[in-house]
Amino acid sequence: MDKFIIASTGKWNKELYFSKNFHLRKRCKFVESPRELRRVLKSYKPKFIFFIHWRWIVPKNTITKYECICFHMTDLPYGRGGSPLQNLILRKHKDTKLSVIKMTAKVDAGPIYYKRTLSLHGSALQIYLRCSKLCLKLIEKIIKNNPLPSEQKGKIVKFKRRQPSQSKIPNNLNLNDIYDYIRMLDAPGYPKAYINFGKNKVELSEAKFNNGILKFKGSVKSN
Repeated sequence: MDKFIIASTGKWNKELYFSKNFHLRKRCKFVESPRELRRVLKSYKPKFIFFIHWRWIVPKNTITKYECICFHMTDLPYGRGGSPLQNLILRKHKDTKLSVIKMTAKVDAGPIYYKRTLSLHGSALQIYLRCSKLCLKLIEKIIKNNPLPSEQKGKIVKFKRRQPSQSKIPNNLNLNDIYDYIRMLDAPGYPKAYINFGKNKVELSEAKFNNGILKFKGSVKSN
């Protein structure tokens, strides 16, 4: 019987993997870091390695030796590159496509197994949860159907990975833009949107925007 690895970061991904809704745990191993992945691969020979919300570059020898599959939150080849969720929201997209791709040496350039529509409503954490649930469903579909991927088609648009310094909210934004800025960074492990207040930094989260009123939670930290 074929075996598989799911390589992922984020507490929510681990919780979803161990939930009753994922039916293939007996055939999969879950790893959370490059070191753990290297250790597991010494004795475990997977048919596929699935990367969900992985924060590290996968070594070329891993990509060439195993069939590696990742999930990218854009309608590839639109949006190749880093910080796809934040770049999409800043461009005012309301939804996107989750592209399931065979990994190659060139980042986000591999052939496509599936594309599925994904809503960008809510906070970053809510979107990542929605995305991860869809990823696990597609993993089950790939394992069952063993599909062949097709080459990407269309104009290539590249995204740049955002830096923590870019989390500072610009001064010229309207309320809608501020709401988007806060929610797109509101997930564990991300540098939250912030403003400077004197010598202090005010980090903002849990934004809600209704009837022209923007509400959020703030925490003050010394710069």
